[in-house]
Amino acid sequence: MRRRGGALMTFLYLVLFLSLVKRGAASNGCMSARRLAASSMTTERRSGAQWKEPNVPPAAFLRPANVDPLNPRAASGYCPSAQHRLTTRRRRTRRHTRLWGIHTSPLMTIEVDRVRADTRGCVSSIHFNNAGASLMPKVVADTYVEYVQQEELAGGYEVAATRGNELEGFYEAAARLLSCGKDEVAFVESATRGWALAFYSLPLEEGDRIITSAADYGSNFVAYLQARDSKGAEVVVVPDDEGGQIDLQRLREEARHPKVAS
Repeated sequence: MRRRGGALMTFLYLVLFLSLVKRGAASNGCMSARRLAASSMTTERRSGAQWKEPNVPPAAFLRPANVDPLNPRAASGYCPSAQHRLTTRRRRTRRHTRLWGIHTSPLMTIEVDRVRADTRGCVSSIHFNNAGASLMPKVVADTYVEYVQQEELAGGYEVAATRGNELEGFYEAAARLLSCGKDEVAFVESATRGWALAFYSLPLEEGDRIITSAADYGSNFVAYLQARDSKGAEVVVVPDDEGGQIDLQRLREEARHPKVAS
């Protein structure tokens, strides 16, 4: 139970980190195609001429991309501008607000000092094994204990029926934290389970190459081997360099081959 709770917290922190990275990438960019089209339409109306579909230049949809073999979309020349991505995300957020009644803030931050103070294990130790099972905050531990005590008195099915609304509330709380819609949040029992759901949804075919590192997680390797045996995919393990990190030069060389899956 402790491991499950810790893995879930780690997974949520990872999702939050990725969301912050995506928002940081959207801080710069050029005018989106939609704004260019709207500007052109306004000019035509003011002049009294009949408005026609504007010839939006490709530069409105694309930004200069560094051709990197590790980024297949950039290598193909397709790379949406940061402004275009940000505009699309804002439209999606407004749509979720209408559908679900969620009023998301531009960005919700985590008060690190308050979270550390609420995590009692931080007082006596410096915990590095967060990828395996992170330390539970007091609110998580207390909720676990309270729930189990209720099951002791009333039974598992009965407690689940009476407290099911709290689980549904998780989706709305997570959507508000990540500034997204409830339909974009998946609740899983561990980070491993969440990764497996994403990996097994890939339409792998014979000849696809799965590139991984020598330090990848054991259960991930099991999934790679199953994809190799059932789909005919090729598993490529990139070795570490002399510093113990993944060999980036070797990774670039392997990524140049066609049909790279991950």
